[in-house]
Amino acid sequence: MVKFNEIKEAYETLINPRKKEAYLQERWLSKARGQTISQDMITAPNILIKSLELNKAIAVMDVYRMDYDAIAARISSLLNNDVIAQLLALKETGIHQSIINTLLKATAPLPYNQTREAVTQLRILADTHPALIKKIEQVLQQKKQKEFWMKLKNVLILLLTILICLLIYFANN
Repeated sequence: MVKFNEIKEAYETLINPRKKEAYLQERWLSKARGQTISQDMITAPNILIKSLELNKAIAVMDVYRMDYDAIAARISSLLNNDVIAQLLALKETGIHQSIINTLLKATAPLPYNQTREAVTQLRILADTHPALIKKIEQVLQQKKQKEFWMKLKNVLILLLTILICLLIYFANN
């Protein structure tokens, strides 16, 4: 049964372009660092280490050239349902908080939609911690407001430009 689930997961990864890209990117990054590709045990410290590595990799990426969807998928795959179930069973809440905080930092360059996708799993992990859920919601709200103001700013600039053009036109007539 375990082998079937592994095969099923591999198949789902290969047919989903975003998951496949994230998987290939992770393999390439591991090879570039000279690491061997192995299956680590799922423990809270291992997930925290992977979260810190992801955060470090994102920190050196060019914000304008990064693949936001692949990063969101990578965060989601790092905390898939099986991993979350095992982490919750281990009940290492201090490390869970560190994982959540680290992955929230990793979402910093992501737009609202990708952040919303990425933090879905974080909400599940933070289920018993109202303060962490509140922090996750604050991050989402801030990103949503920022995107709203960025869109509004563009509209205001356009309207101001039209107004200035009209003023110039009527001043010359």
